[in-house]
Amino acid sequence: MRRIIVAICMFLMAISPVVYALSGTLFILLLAQFVVGLGTGGVIFLVFNELIYVAPEKNRTLYMSLFTCLTQITSSFMPFIGTFIKQTWSIYAALYISAAIRLIGAGIFL
Repeated sequence: MRRIIVAICMFLMAISPVVYALSGTLFILLLAQFVVGLGTGGVIFLVFNELIYVAPEKNRTLYMSLFTCLTQITSSFMPFIGTFIKQTWSIYAALYISAAIRLIGAGIFL
């Protein structure tokens, strides 16, 4: 059941770049950001809880630290890749590629 909920939350995260690309008004972006925020919070909460559930008791804090460090490493270099894609093609290409990668991640959790 947790996997399905994580996949749903990741799907909500995945649609955000598409909504940003397709929306024409600030009001639509505000509504979309609310829904996407629910998905993002759900993913972070559920994945971290899953980590606590599967990590051995002996080195649990080490696993939590490694998870946090690896997450932050990807969070630090991905904007450079997104900027490169935006400058090479367009902002729409960057948004759609981001959505595709997030959808693949949601599919993996299913």
